[in-house]
Formats: sequence, structure tokens, C-alpha cells
Amino acid sequence: MDCPESGAGRFRAAVVPAAVLWVRRLLTSVVLVGLVSPLWGCVVVQPWQRGRLAQRHMQVNPTEGEAYLDQHIASSKESAVGGTALQGGGCGCN
Repeated sequence: MDCPESGAGRFRAAVVPAAVLWVRRLLTSVVLVGLVSPLWGCVVVQPWQRGRLAQRHMQVNPTEGEAYLDQHIASSKESAVGGTALQGGGCGCN
């Protein structure tokens, strides 16, 4: 029996289950990766690389004609249409 005057047994060390420690480590890792990952996308583009990046095939949005041709080729190959034209036979000869 513990004696109240001795102070023994009043403050027991908290035993943390291994699963809780694993979740803490996982969350810490996810937070650290989330904070550091935007820095991985930072790139310095050199002057001699800018010419290649400015070419038409490197653009994110193609021109209207290129987008139409891409849609036409996809619909001919897959026989599926994105709602802009009639579907073909799949052989490219519509």
C-alpha cells in the first residue's frame, strides 16, 4: 500500500501504446513531406532553355485547330466522342 506522504505512486509514467507512437511518427512524416515538397518544384530556367520551353509543342493549351485534331484522332481510334462530333467506326475512316 502506498503511503500518501511519500508521494510514491501518485505520478506514474504514462505508457503510450506502440500504435499511438507509430501514428505520431507517420503524421510527423506526412507533415514534413508536405512542407518540403513545394520546394522540389522550384527550378531556375537558364536562358538557353527558354527557347525550347517557348515552342508550340511545349505549351499547356494547344491552339483551337490542334485541339480539334487531337479530339478527332482520339474519337477515330477509340470510337468515343467527347460530345463535339459524331462517332466514327474506329478505323479512322469516318
